[in-house]
Amino acid sequence: MLWWRLWAIVIILAFGWAAICYALTRNPCYLQLSLRLCKWTGGLGLLLSLFWLIGKLIR
Repeated sequence: MLWWRLWAIVIILAFGWAAICYALTRNPCYLQLSLRLCKWTGGLGLLLSLFWLIGKLIR
């Protein structure tokens, strides 16, 4: 469970950093970074959920 919490904290901090940087500079690169981060974490979450579901079905 520690890894899930650490992952969640890192993702929240990264989104917060991108939002603050965009608010201060109005540079769209930070929005693109946030979008990439969202897609990456969504894909990783989907992949981990899939492996968890397969593990539950095998048992």
